[in-house]
Amino acid sequence: MRKYNDAPLRPGAAAVVFLSYGSTATSGRDVADMPRRLRAELSLALWNGYTLGIKLVDYPGMNDVSCVDCVMVLLSAVRVCRAELMVGHNLALVAAAVAGMARLRLDLEKAPVYFEHLLKAADPQSVTPGNEGYKVYKYCPFDNVDRAKVRLVSQRALELLTQLEMLLQVRQQAMNGSQSDGGRMRS
Repeated sequence: MRKYNDAPLRPGAAAVVFLSYGSTATSGRDVADMPRRLRAELSLALWNGYTLGIKLVDYPGMNDVSCVDCVMVLLSAVRVCRAELMVGHNLALVAAAVAGMARLRLDLEKAPVYFEHLLKAADPQSVTPGNEGYKVYKYCPFDNVDRAKVRLVSQRALELLTQLEMLLQVRQQAMNGSQSDGGRMRS
């Protein structure tokens, strides 16, 4: 990060490299320790003269308290231009970040806080932040976008084929059922 991320406390300072936080946690103890480790990362970034870039992602053991604590540590650093934050695709993280930004009065347009919008997703944690004026970034969890398009089209075609097969089976069962009772309507 020292090589690519700009110096903090400078107007227009920007992070280019983001460290993914949360997905590396292997136990509940790791999750509980995350706010302390984030503070240590912030100190290291300040000492070495770069803006800390963090992508905060969910971990199955992450509870609401550890989630809010991590978000508030990072938003406090964003407020004083020491960090940039990418909020992962998790309802608790999104809610904590939105509430924290309001509490700290961070400007939606100026604060370097970005919310993940998963490619092909139309759920509340993907769509709502952008509709409310927060910065969002499109995330492609598959691979490069060009290869992902092929996968997504193939996946959608497979989904449609599966639905068609199911409909044909239901239709066949309905026809078999109506033939077995002599075509009479049941009341």
